[in-house]
Amino acid sequence: MGHRRELELEQGHATFTNIAHGFKSGGWNTGGFVVIPEQISPFENETIDTFEIGIKTMLLQNRMRFDATAFYYDYQDLQAFTQANVDGLPLSGLTNAWGADIYGWEAEQEIRKDMHSQKTILLMRDHANHIAVDFTQLGGYVIRLELALKISKF
Repeated sequence: MGHRRELELEQGHATFTNIAHGFKSGGWNTGGFVVIPEQISPFENETIDTFEIGIKTMLLQNRMRFDATAFYYDYQDLQAFTQANVDGLPLSGLTNAWGADIYGWEAEQEIRKDMHSQKTILLMRDHANHIAVDFTQLGGYVIRLELALKISKF
């Protein structure tokens, strides 16, 4: 569920905002070969709130396009895979992390010399916070895993 608003300022120039809430449903870890009852464990819904704002422009008689966006994603109960070795058997399953925040910006420029040639430049910077995942019982063992989400620079 979300709300998107786009406002055309003048011919070829627009701004936009987007606010949305989404989820990935929870379930039960039942796939694969079940060895012990603890493998059949529930995991909760993952939710996300997203916020975006940006501009879109067409310049030079529609031969150059420039778009820029800033964004913020707020995850709650992020679903993550975990693995454990129980009595020599590898067990894996989904569980919920506490949450994650991802924010950044991206800009794209496309230039068309003519109908047959174009050049595109994409710049992007995003950052994700360091999250701690506190796993509950999986196969009789309590597991704590630290995850650092990818930080990319282009």
